[in-house]
Amino acid sequence: MKDVTNADVGQMVRAARTAAGMTQPQVGEACSVTAQAIAKYEKGTSGLTVMMLYRIARALGVKPGSMLP
Repeated sequence: MKDVTNADVGQMVRAARTAAGMTQPQVGEACSVTAQAIAKYEKGTSGLTVMMLYRIARALGVKPGSMLP
């Protein structure tokens, strides 16, 4: 079984964000972080905490588990 990486989770976050029709700045504002932080999460250069995953999920109107591979 392959280990899940930050990049794997980031791809799922990006897919959920685009499916929701939201921009990185919109998600960032809803989560009280910058658009640059959202971009780093999506690229996998910055790891998501469980709390941030929940905040992003809430902003996108999805369940947190839907953004995990």
